Amino acid sequence: MNEIEKINVSLYGGKGFFSKKETPLSAEIIYCDKCNECDFYKEGSCLLKNATCKYGKKEIIKGYTSRASRYSEFRNKYKNDELYAKIKDVSSGKCVGKVGEDFWLHLACVSYDKEKHQITDPSFLKGTIQEFIPADKFNNEFLNQICSFKPYYVFEPKVIKSYQEKQIPEFLYQLRKNYTDIYKNFIEEYSQYADILPNHIDKKAYIHTLNKGCTIISPNQQKFIFDGKYLICEDYKSAFLFDSKSAFVKVKVTEDMTCKITDNNQVCEDTVFI
Repeated sequence: MNEIEKINVSLYGGKGFFSKKETPLSAEIIYCDKCNECDFYKEGSCLLKNATCKYGKKEIIKGYTSRASRYSEFRNKYKNDELYAKIKDVSSGKCVGKVGEDFWLHLACVSYDKEKHQITDPSFLKGTIQEFIPADKFNNEFLNQICSFKPYYVFEPKVIKSYQEKQIPEFLYQLRKNYTDIYKNFIEEYSQYADILPNHIDKKAYIHTLNKGCTIISPNQQKFIFDGKYLICEDYKSAFLFDSKSAFVKVKVTEDMTCKITDNNQVCEDTVFI
């Protein structure tokens, strides 16, 4: 087993935003012995932030309320730690990732029978899969089971359309983008899934990761062309143009600039969504 490593420090508790009630400030420390073999960690996130992970562990250190003399000392100790807020929550849209030799699977509207290794209809108590699947079981047969399954609602004989229409295209997209060899091997055997693509419209993404040459609509409905470095609008209209009807505008794209996807052609294999 790898040596367990501290990967994140965070604080919670204290004074509430919407009430006068105060709870003791506490520190949460996350440790992991698979962080160097974890796709989530490489992306700056961790399953333990908002889910469960069999490889990591949390340590909770109870602190003090603001009335205590050691409150500031406790808060500063952890807030000044070099690993404070180092990692973020895993995106709610993340369907698949790999940790060590296991694939983590996250799908809503369905359940998973671990003993039979089968996707099943959602139950009254559980309708979301968050499971580690051993790599040797994450094979073409199981992937086909995921992609072909049509779940029914718990209390009525009606198919949950969002599973096939939204989740499966997103699952295949992430599989193709991050696990190309597995995706290609799967499509060679089950070619019916080759043309299934997700709808990215209304998602937010970092502009510098979008398709070069695509058109981007600004919040005030101006059309800009992204040339790979700049956003260019040759007919920019505004009330602040000194009596001119329009102007040529060129904006350098920074790494933190984002936009809402309005056309799937804006998206490429390098696109990073928020």
